[in-house]
Amino acid sequence: MMPRLPRPTAISLVLLACLLPGHPVPAEPFRTNVAAVITLSAAKPDGEQLSIGAADAIAIQFSEDSLFIQGIEIEVRIPRMSPSSVVWTLYKAVKPAPKTDRVAFEGDALLSQPLPDRVSMVLQVPVSERHALKSGPYATVLPTVIKARDFPIVFKLTPVSKGIPPELELSGFKLRIRPLLIDEGILRLSVTGPEPEPAPDDIEVFIDEKRCERWYEPVFLRKGSHSVQVKAPGFRDEMRTVVTEPARILDLAVVLQDTKPTAVFEAPANALIHLDGVAVDLVHEPKIFMEPGEHTVVCRIGDYTITRKFTAYRGKTYRIVLSVDLSVQESQ
Repeated sequence: MMPRLPRPTAISLVLLACLLPGHPVPAEPFRTNVAAVITLSAAKPDGEQLSIGAADAIAIQFSEDSLFIQGIEIEVRIPRMSPSSVVWTLYKAVKPAPKTDRVAFEGDALLSQPLPDRVSMVLQVPVSERHALKSGPYATVLPTVIKARDFPIVFKLTPVSKGIPPELELSGFKLRIRPLLIDEGILRLSVTGPEPEPAPDDIEVFIDEKRCERWYEPVFLRKGSHSVQVKAPGFRDEMRTVVTEPARILDLAVVLQDTKPTAVFEAPANALIHLDGVAVDLVHEPKIFMEPGEHTVVCRIGDYTITRKFTAYRGKTYRIVLSVDLSVQESQ
């Protein structure tokens, strides 16, 4: 008969096998009492606090705003007891959906270890490839990333033996489960052309002077001030300065402006104005795009006619104002 390994050694071997890259982790059935099902959200950075027994579990789900969550922190306050009397296990891809009135499940066991002989344990579970979590003296980071498809996950406690200390049964375990937010915000950029023109296909966007290839998708930016430049052939370059905040979405809408010169008309309602022989609709179209070059404007009001010529240049706006002035002067 093969000799039994000491319990800690056996647990370590299970851990290594589960976390090896490419190693298939078969779903295993397990039974537990689900004390609560919680949904983590970036809108509640303080998370949830609750108390469970030595044979209970907590199910954790994700909310729709999980873009801002880089990890999950599970802090366990451990009551006074004999060392290694309770083992904790973390499962992913748990089925069926955990409920407090259901006890039979199956899932992929990621990690299983005895609770340490100290007052608390902090486990951090990365849920984003962009995470910046690192193990240290106060927290242990799971060395694998849990994808959105792997939820819900279950954190389960199991007594090592049937007989557990009475004080452990009475005191229970206090848990704090909270989202670990990224130190970034999201910029959502939309670019449209001047009505009724659609936006061109060859738009270039530079953020902090670096070309952004997939600008039409949410862009993660460090908190603080950033420059945004939008370029498109035949349109003016647009410059904006934005300020992003951690775990916040900033929407920026940019309307491209044609580089053709424009003429803006201001005249009395009864005036008749022609630009290069074409009548101008002062009510519905007081602003007109022109081709660069020389233009002629003719203004008529009653029997009074004024003709002017001017040269229009790209990127310029020309105000054409017809005013009738009445002057009363007093002479000695």
